[in-house]
Amino acid sequence: MDMKKMENVKKLSDAVEFVERARRAGGSVLSHCWWGMNRSVTLIVAYLMKYGSGMGINEATALVAETRPQANPYGEVLNLYKKNYLDAKVGK
Repeated sequence: MDMKKMENVKKLSDAVEFVERARRAGGSVLSHCWWGMNRSVTLIVAYLMKYGSGMGINEATALVAETRPQANPYGEVLNLYKKNYLDAKVGK
């Protein structure tokens, strides 16, 4: 597997945990990228997958698209995140 992709998935996991720590501390986080359709959406979809009542990629993307119609997260990164950070935890 491409190590760069796995580094990005690790960074995504770290960002998801950052958002959750901020939420639990009563804070908020702004997720934004240049067009607001790929990177920022990928983070929010990953967050919803982990902390949004077990949403899948499609369900979480559809929810984000309700307010951000141009939402187009990085599916390959989300699939790797699911496989390495969500599914791995369930099986253990």
